Amino acid sequence: MTVLISGPETDIETEASLLTILVKPVVGGISNGLLFALLFALPYLLARYIANAWAGIVAGLLACGGVYVGFFMFRHPEQPILFFSFMALGLGQSYPGCRYLFDKPVNHWGRVRRFGHWLGEFVPQMLGFLKQEVHNISSQIAESTSDEKIDNPYITGVPLTKYNQELFVGRDGVIARLELLLQNPRSPPILLYGQRRMGKTSLLNFLSALLPDHYVPLFVDFQGPVSLATDHCRFFYSLSRAMIRKAHETRELTLPPLSREDLEADPFSVFDEWLDDIEACVAGRTVLLTFDEFEALEGRFNQGNLNRQAILGFFRHIIQHRLQFKIIIAGVHRLEAFPDWANYLINTETVQLSYLQESEARQLIENPVKKALRYTPDATQRILALTRCHPALVQLLCKEIVLFKNGQAAHKRRWVQQDEVEAIIANSLKSGRNYFSHISNRSPAEQALLHFLARQGEGAVLTQKKLADACQVESIEETLSRLVQSGFIELTPLGYRFQVELIRRWFLSMSKEAK
Repeated sequence: MTVLISGPETDIETEASLLTILVKPVVGGISNGLLFALLFALPYLLARYIANAWAGIVAGLLACGGVYVGFFMFRHPEQPILFFSFMALGLGQSYPGCRYLFDKPVNHWGRVRRFGHWLGEFVPQMLGFLKQEVHNISSQIAESTSDEKIDNPYITGVPLTKYNQELFVGRDGVIARLELLLQNPRSPPILLYGQRRMGKTSLLNFLSALLPDHYVPLFVDFQGPVSLATDHCRFFYSLSRAMIRKAHETRELTLPPLSREDLEADPFSVFDEWLDDIEACVAGRTVLLTFDEFEALEGRFNQGNLNRQAILGFFRHIIQHRLQFKIIIAGVHRLEAFPDWANYLINTETVQLSYLQESEARQLIENPVKKALRYTPDATQRILALTRCHPALVQLLCKEIVLFKNGQAAHKRRWVQQDEVEAIIANSLKSGRNYFSHISNRSPAEQALLHFLARQGEGAVLTQKKLADACQVESIEETLSRLVQSGFIELTPLGYRFQVELIRRWFLSMSKEAK
């Protein structure tokens, strides 16, 4: 390469080969590669379908080579490149070209027909694809510029029902376990156990949809009229009303009525005879008596309004002698906390309802608002980390996020970023105050441990010795055991830590308020 420099300004004249001229700039080389692929592809595809692969190669080379040759001649008319290019091309393609040109005319006609058939299939598909893409882009533009508020589907504080079933996700393993236990003709009673707001009542509400039709779930809330009964007559009357109503709602069954007057003479015997009528009415199906918040009934026992031994003994009679009836009780305590229940409901199987799977929690975060709101991967992951896939806490954060986004300008409203998840934590703690206050109603020793551990920061792990030295509480092992069983903390190989970061944030905020 020879470089000549002259004049007050630097003039560079370069004598280079043809290859050097074509590939000189790096950016130009990348552009040349993309342009070559584009110019080669379409002629190649067309010729291949009309004739064969060799014809496609020839057409592709002629198309892209012709453009390059023409451009070079325009820039360097003094070079005899055209003559040499055609000579090289003729020598290189003489055999496949002649073979194609002297092929039988009937073969050419067949190739034209095949190409026409392919074109008839390809063009509608391509037009349909382009139409869909245009529609998607238009929809995204409309969403990003629309000032319409995002509907907030999330609810907190009340169980899910058929009216918001899109929020009920997962629990396949729990349902499979329940169905397996219920298949045993003499299956023992089942305790559905889990922390508050973990979704026990929602699961019982959806049993009719989750289990086969030969099960008739009859949901009874022991926090309602049943546990408010002041005598056995009112207890069984309220119980029968709840069962009649749920049979109609879940399976459209009409159970025979049971009047209060009939029960007054002998409530236990009359109710037992009424169960005979129910067995005849359900025609071989299995009746599931699902008693939610069973601990509420214990309060009535303690007040003396209802006889504990009589009621629990009657439940045991149903379990032992009525094979068409199965009993499922749900609560936040294991039966060990209520010895009388454990003595009467013998061999009870415990099914624990815990956190959602990560994939299920992602579905709860993204699916209910997928047409109006999208989460970045970091934002979704942060919600999972803050809630540990606790269904109620996931809904709490998502509800606050929708409220937060509706307060933004339209062009910022459709995407959730990680920093926005952090920004709504404080409002989430205020909005969920009733829940957090209820679960944090613990003994002074437990409160001291939780507040101290919360102040150590996110993900902090402390040994039992450090907690004992810092908090100076009696029976440190028993206190920690109760907190583990209640789901506040967990034991790791390195020590104890909070299970759920958002709950740790609540205790941290309470510690700051106390100061």
